[in-house]
Amino acid sequence: MIFVQNAFFDIGGIKLYAGVDGVGVYAENVLQEAGVSPIVWYASCVAPTYGTLKNLQVADAQASFAAVRVDCGQQFASRINVEQAFTADGPATLLGGTTPASSSQSPLLSGQQESSTAIS
Repeated sequence: MIFVQNAFFDIGGIKLYAGVDGVGVYAENVLQEAGVSPIVWYASCVAPTYGTLKNLQVADAQASFAAVRVDCGQQFASRINVEQAFTADGPATLLGGTTPASSSQSPLLSGQQESSTAIS
């Protein structure tokens, strides 16, 4: 498990490679300044891979990218919960305050699902 809370990143973020045992991330209240990559990026996933990501914001981004990027299969959508983040790209459960990174593609085709119940 990786825990990041009340943090400030300059340019970069957290990039995760699951390996053989999976990975879990809890990130809350993270601001990224002058970013060039997602704040949290799941580059690969194996079971069990989980995430609770809350209030991830990007200021003065140097490129167009999502605050959360998930390069995993759709079976991980229910395991990665994103709430109050700038944008999300890839399979995840959007709990409010987060929009898909691409408005040209349906969230369902990206493996995203919305839930009206927020994680406390």
